[in-house]
Amino acid sequence: MKAKSRHPSLERLLAYAAEKGAHGPSELSAALGESEQTVSNWGARGVSKAGAIKAQYRFGCSGFWVMTGDGERKVGEPAVPAPSPKPAAYTMADAIAHAFNALPDPSVQGDAFITIMEVIKNARALSQRTPSPGQPLTSSKSAE
Repeated sequence: MKAKSRHPSLERLLAYAAEKGAHGPSELSAALGESEQTVSNWGARGVSKAGAIKAQYRFGCSGFWVMTGDGERKVGEPAVPAPSPKPAAYTMADAIAHAFNALPDPSVQGDAFITIMEVIKNARALSQRTPSPGQPLTSSKSAE
């Protein structure tokens, strides 16, 4: 059985994106803000003009080169820096700890901790209440 070949424009874009850290169709789709189905369609039909423009903006490759294979590969630095992926186990606690440790003045950490805990407590209380349709979410104190 013969393996399906991808459109040359997608092959060029995948190769260039891999050099910039987006390996494979799934990571390419995420980097460009496209669905995986759209990227899959490019394999049969070729990268769309809009996709080539997004790739040029995101990776710094020439959209013309992606579509045709002609001209220079690179047109400049990417306009958008690559997103830094968070580990899968990145939790709310990790985010709070990171923000807490980034405070420039240790003397405000106590007040910040109290504020964070109040926000978490209020968020939990609100998430456990189900308002009637059309009812705004309000705290029990303001409803009295």
